[in-house]
Amino acid sequence: MSQQATADGQSDGLPVKIGAAVGFGAFFVGYILTYVLATVDSDLDFGGEEHTMELIGLLFYNSHFVDAELSLAGESETVNLLSEESTQIPELVYNLVPVLVLIGAGYLVASRAAALATDGDAAKAGATVVIGYLPAAAVGTAIFEISEGEEMFRLTAAPDFTMAIVLAGLAFPLVLGAVGGYIARQS
Repeated sequence: MSQQATADGQSDGLPVKIGAAVGFGAFFVGYILTYVLATVDSDLDFGGEEHTMELIGLLFYNSHFVDAELSLAGESETVNLLSEESTQIPELVYNLVPVLVLIGAGYLVASRAAALATDGDAAKAGATVVIGYLPAAAVGTAIFEISEGEEMFRLTAAPDFTMAIVLAGLAFPLVLGAVGGYIARQS
């Protein structure tokens, strides 16, 4: 079965271009909202401003249930900063950021898509946010990596790549974007 692409970026009725753009933007909106929460959260202390962007990135991945991999002198462990740190803002609020952003993104895509005949079409349209969210989640694992120290005493921290792809890049945008698309069809 061949796919037909139309001038407005729809492929077989799916708004691929819109989904990609909105999905990519949703990743950054989620990060910015996490940044705002972490800045307001007086119990979080990042020990200076040198790695604030990366640490908040780790929090953002943690809000997708993606652990951070820590490595020091050949020893590795995984941690979830949201679960292990004391925060003034409940962990659930951080976890709701990607949920609400992705439902909103799916809603937006399905609302803008032309002629969605069924609830399934609307859900598929909403799920197209994965096209932009997945690459952003993959690249984010490198952007939000922290590396300090020299050779034997090098400390590294980064989102677990496999979990980032499976959970943050695929599961979250596919399921939540589809939910947003379905909601758009109902309204």
